[in-house]
Amino acid sequence: MTEEQWHDGLAKVIGIFLNGEEIATPNRRGERIIDDGFILLFNADHEPVEFSLSEDPRGWAWRTVMDTAQPRFPRRSRGYGAEAPEVPVAGRALVVLQRPSSANNQ
Repeated sequence: MTEEQWHDGLAKVIGIFLNGEEIATPNRRGERIIDDGFILLFNADHEPVEFSLSEDPRGWAWRTVMDTAQPRFPRRSRGYGAEAPEVPVAGRALVVLQRPSSANNQ
């Protein structure tokens, strides 16, 4: 985001990508740590919004692991990716998406 966007009082949504494959700190034995990736989608507005996911060149799909607009954790998570790039987020809600690490895909 630009400095101007950070200070925009009307901005009410934000998405944060946590890349589990770029963890800089090694484990106790000095080995690289690889974990799943997560996207946190926050909507502070009262209206629902749709976040657009950029296409992942590896073709990995994201799955919903939490949606605060729902009364429970999802039993069957909804998938997002190339086939479904738009992620709906209800008003005043948080959606957490998870992508398996490459270590889990081998």
